[in-house]
Amino acid sequence: MEEQMKVKDIIFEYLKDYKYQIKEHTFWIYFFMARRLDNDLIIHQNVDKNYLNEYLLKKNWAYSTKKMFKSLINRSLDYANESGLFCFKNRITLRLQQNYKRKVDALTKKEQQKLEEHILQKKSYYHYGILICLYTGMRIGELLSLRWQDIDLKNNYINIKATTCYIAGKDITDFPKTISSYRQIPIVSNLKQILLNMYQGGEYVVCGRNKQCVRTKTYEKSFDNLLKKLKIKHYNFHALRHTFASRLLENCIDVKTISELMGHAKTNITLNTYVHTTETQKNKAINSLFI
Repeated sequence: MEEQMKVKDIIFEYLKDYKYQIKEHTFWIYFFMARRLDNDLIIHQNVDKNYLNEYLLKKNWAYSTKKMFKSLINRSLDYANESGLFCFKNRITLRLQQNYKRKVDALTKKEQQKLEEHILQKKSYYHYGILICLYTGMRIGELLSLRWQDIDLKNNYINIKATTCYIAGKDITDFPKTISSYRQIPIVSNLKQILLNMYQGGEYVVCGRNKQCVRTKTYEKSFDNLLKKLKIKHYNFHALRHTFASRLLENCIDVKTISELMGHAKTNITLNTYVHTTETQKNKAINSLFI
């Protein structure tokens, strides 16, 4: 009988061996990704090279999700070959067609102003974290893992040293997403005053009544409820980060600077993911043709 093996089992073996070489939250992301694969997704030595391509093509998953599966499966198969766990004749190379990328929305200037004014007028310390993200471009995980010891009010810098990810019903705090995610973000005068007002004596900048760190889902839900209260259309929390990038672009800040502030490894990540021209900018560009 020809040797065969489930793809998910190959991934589990790969993760077992590499568990202590990758970040904890990365391990759990990969682990639960593998569990999503069908049990009948099985490979053997003479499997057709397009077998996995056809499998992913049929899945109603986002392009970014398929891309992650592509990377994980290929690395796991490489591990299986190199370790002698499972050998097969045909090298399986996943090929994915580039799909249309969904545009990440940014708050309009009026919506942003309405949100900021409400939080400042109500002196909602719990919601001040929303303003921090608007003024720094921080990810929600970076915000909720931010400690007062990471803030240098003397030299006016926020040091990003950790992030929190929500995986499988729990929050996991780990090192930042990439090397570029380790960064210093300048504190402007308005933000400094907000930070001074926020301090309640706890360890974390954003904290609940017990002065402990706030769960990711809890803070996201609080943001949703605030938008509903203010009758602002729904945005996910990550839209605050996109809003930060969009406002900087509108103010003619160069992409390299925006990229470094956001902790991106390459400027094309900033360009392709967050930065898009506004209608105002398009009109201005066309009008510039006429004297």
